Amino acid sequence: MPATILSQDIVAICLFHADGNIDLSLENILFHVETYQEGHNRHFGISRGDFRGLFYRLIFMELGMKKFGDDLNDIRLRGVISKILTYHSAYFNDEGEHWIKDDVRWHEEDRSGYNVEAYQEKTQRKEDMHIFFQPHELRALNPIVVKEFMKKTQITDSISYHCSRPGESS
Repeated sequence: MPATILSQDIVAICLFHADGNIDLSLENILFHVETYQEGHNRHFGISRGDFRGLFYRLIFMELGMKKFGDDLNDIRLRGVISKILTYHSAYFNDEGEHWIKDDVRWHEEDRSGYNVEAYQEKTQRKEDMHIFFQPHELRALNPIVVKEFMKKTQITDSISYHCSRPGESS
């Protein structure tokens, strides 16, 4: 079954697993995300490797890396936050991971359980992220300041649970 995660939620997941340190490498953050997935028997997307695959897709499209396996240790979270936020969401299906520019394929209001207030909060969080992180794409930002932003925008440990799915039962 396909899955979708809003771009601001992807940034929030990364911020949480980076403990507010936007200078961490994507490899380091993905290690923490994968540890969470393994330890909680949950996954982002439709399988455990999807979140990593999503970032490989991003660096191919946005950073021009040409081969699978390019080192994610060389890419810092701060260098991709604004790129992630240019997308509406990530879409996962049997064919792979995809970045969606707008919600042409996926209209929130057409989904059962659509919560207008929750979506408006997420839209505001995305705007806040743009404003907060854009000036820091090329320079460091104290993790304490980022954690204060996370607190203000209500990014907590629940983001990982709410954006992931139960894994296969053993």
